[in-house]
Amino acid sequence: WSTGGTRIYTCADRDALLASLMDGARGSGHLGVHVRMLSSDPLKRLGPSSIPVEEEVESMCLRNLQAQPPGLTFAEAIERFNANVPYSGLLHSVSADGLFAENKERLITGCLGVIVMRGEESFQGPPPSMGSFNSSPSSPTPTTPAIPPSASLTFTTTTSSTTTTT
Repeated sequence: WSTGGTRIYTCADRDALLASLMDGARGSGHLGVHVRMLSSDPLKRLGPSSIPVEEEVESMCLRNLQAQPPGLTFAEAIERFNANVPYSGLLHSVSADGLFAENKERLITGCLGVIVMRGEESFQGPPPSMGSFNSSPSSPTPTTPAIPPSASLTFTTTTSSTTTTT
């Protein structure tokens, strides 16, 4: 799962393929697996995908979500955050002790508030996504997908995240 390779799968039952891929990845201990409509842009990551980013990169992504610099839209700030922060969450979420230490908890809370307030205005209507998908056997049937079930899947693997594209 750490090679960063890309694979394309085609089948008639997309949901079963996604469930099998996610179960296999998580069963082998790769908890950073996620499913996306489109693959991530590797140029938005501020470091190699084989190692976690530093605390300053996480803080910068949080600050960019709270107040976007000129030329950066809210949607782009979210894409950059998702490209740099693992899906398991922030690695450096506890504030360091010190006189000039940044209050990480306040920054996280502020970002959550901005996402709640601006989320609806930035993404009008439901995105052309794959519908809700959950690979657990006890979950209800997924909603009707916007993509035909026989669509091709691109499965990209990296150490910090895994992308599946339809």
